[in-house]
Order: sequence, then structure tokens, then C-alpha cells
Amino acid sequence: MKRPIKLVTLGVLISAMTGGCTPAPPVDTPPPREVTLTIFHNNSGPMCREALAWLRTMRAQYPGLVVEEYLTTNAEGLALFTQIKAQYPQSQGISTTFGYLPVIFFQDRAFSGFNDEIEQVLTELIRAALASPS
Repeated sequence: MKRPIKLVTLGVLISAMTGGCTPAPPVDTPPPREVTLTIFHNNSGPMCREALAWLRTMRAQYPGLVVEEYLTTNAEGLALFTQIKAQYPQSQGISTTFGYLPVIFFQDRAFSGFNDEIEQVLTELIRAALASPS
């Protein structure tokens, strides 16, 4: 009658096969860098919809991108927009006077409206921010 292999015997065999090495403990890696972009939009205009679609792609591509999204069609969103906008002398992009939605705040810059040029500038700013050390 055959006897089953005991776990101790199996453990000795595995230890002998691996040279008695134990796996290295996991290395503590710092959490991924995060950067925040704030967008105010009306959820209906063509530039707003285009910007939101671009942001969905960017979030998927850059997990460290945190997007704060607010509607200007409600009182709370509009009040916060007014408060943040007051910190900037002018916007960049399609309007220098915050005349078009969406308005996007990223780092120390504000962008009014949305087009290919704004998308390109913001993409580069996001990439650089995520790549830079904390």
C-alpha cells in the first residue's frame, strides 16, 4: 500500500528545488502621482460635449488624472465657478474673458472653450505634470 506524501516532505522538496530561497518581500512603491483638473460645463454645448469625451479618454489613459466636474446650470456649480474664476485675471483659449464653456482650470491656468489647440496644450500639461516628481 502506497503512503501519501506528507506536506513536510513536499515542503523540503520545494525548498531543495529552489535552493532554499524564499520570495523577496514586495517593494514599497509610492502611490501614483495625481493631478487635478477642474471643468465647468453645461453638459449640452458642442464644445462641452467634446471636452467631456476627451476627458473620458484622458482618464482612461492617465489614471493619475483626477477630474472635478461641475455643471454651470445649477446654483452650486455656478457659485463655485464664480469663486474660482475670480482668482484668474483672464482665460486662455477661445476667449480671454471666460466667454465660452467649458472652462477648464489646470494648475495655474484657465481655458475658456474647447478646440484641438486647447486639447493639445492640456494634454501636454497633464503628461508633464504626471511625469514630474512630486
